[in-house]
Amino acid sequence: MSLPPVRGRSAFEGKAALLADDAQITRDVRTRAAQLTEATRMERVRFINHKGKHILVVDLTDCAPDEVTKVVSEVQRVVTKQSPQSVLILTDFRGARFSRAAFTRIKEVAVFDRPFVKRAAFVGAESLPNAFYEGLKTFSRREFPRFKTREEAMDWLVRENAAKSGTEPGEWR
Repeated sequence: MSLPPVRGRSAFEGKAALLADDAQITRDVRTRAAQLTEATRMERVRFINHKGKHILVVDLTDCAPDEVTKVVSEVQRVVTKQSPQSVLILTDFRGARFSRAAFTRIKEVAVFDRPFVKRAAFVGAESLPNAFYEGLKTFSRREFPRFKTREEAMDWLVRENAAKSGTEPGEWR
């Protein structure tokens, strides 16, 4: 199919101009997709208020392994900007899928974040293989109580004596 010449341009110049426009549109679409991905990642890592306390919610629900890795990197960026021993973190793993790289990144971030985290709790951790869960605790030298619901986990996180109490009702091991 031959394109008609663009006014004042040869057929070749007109075609080149259209290709340049297509290339710019492609760049614009890619830029917008990256912005949407960044926005989605930021929505998955956000502070909420629960009973007057701020909790960082890490929403990994239904994430593919590559998205888990990206979201966890965002967690590190957010947490390390906070005061030491101040962050309450709720991570929701329901339906998430993992790769070796995602597991490795989660373990790395758990170690880097340790000085900033007051308490952390997991929901939907049954999607984590038990060997990974135990390895995460050992590698990071942290405890990650597991809860059936976000509400139970949030209540435990904001409880003043939560770190001193053992296994809570609703928690499972």
